[in-house]
Amino acid sequence: MDTYHVDELLYPIGNGATIPILGVVNNKNYIIKTFNNIEGNKTLINELVCHYIAKKLNFPIPDAKLGIIDANTVISKKVLDLEDFSDSCFGLAFCSEFLEPVTVVTSSKMLQLASNHKWLLPKLMLFDHLIYNKDRNKGNLLISLSKSNRQLYIIDHSHTFNLEALWNTHALEYKIIDEDFKDSAIMADNWYHYAKFKSVLELDLIVMKETVDYFKENLTKDFLESIVDKIPEVFEHNKNELKALIQYLLYRMEHIDYYADLILNTNY
Repeated sequence: MDTYHVDELLYPIGNGATIPILGVVNNKNYIIKTFNNIEGNKTLINELVCHYIAKKLNFPIPDAKLGIIDANTVISKKVLDLEDFSDSCFGLAFCSEFLEPVTVVTSSKMLQLASNHKWLLPKLMLFDHLIYNKDRNKGNLLISLSKSNRQLYIIDHSHTFNLEALWNTHALEYKIIDEDFKDSAIMADNWYHYAKFKSVLELDLIVMKETVDYFKENLTKDFLESIVDKIPEVFEHNKNELKALIQYLLYRMEHIDYYADLILNTNY
């Protein structure tokens, strides 16, 4: 992934746990999650890994860059006054392009306005199960307000892989032994959006089989293993930690048919 200098940090945006900041990178506005943010650098790894997977699946996700925050970055008083921002946040940040004009999805009718809803939504539910994301909340599914390009966008994958920002080698190994692929928490906790998804989709065995086949075709073992070398060492020095994360993803891929059945058969 390309690395750029963060020219400005303007102001905190939203209520995210990682305290995202609106900033300027290469003359464009980006949502920036800083190095050593309050939730830790595992959130940056989570964002980066999920971004690579989403891009491989051709999902509508904002452009992302890695950005360097340093003494040459112009930092506003609103950012400097943040309790959890200090010089320790200087370094490599995850930057997601700020989309506009967009708004959050709040109804089934809004979903139906998006040109890509039928293609995306079955895949998005399967994606959330693959990455164990039970945080598909009100604020991280967006719809474009442009009449000429009205589509859905997905954002914010900082709290994934079951253990969110607290995963490590041993904890992930335990989740595999514990067979967390059988968990229903993703369907339960994501009900706000998923109930709407299921109300506008005609999900059946054929749709879910096509969705599963699409994942199996694109998310090969070689592709997932290649992600390890794309994670900056400053985010995680221990390669074994990253390899454990990929093993966890491979384990979840092995059970992708189970998730499809769960999605198909869960009623709200």
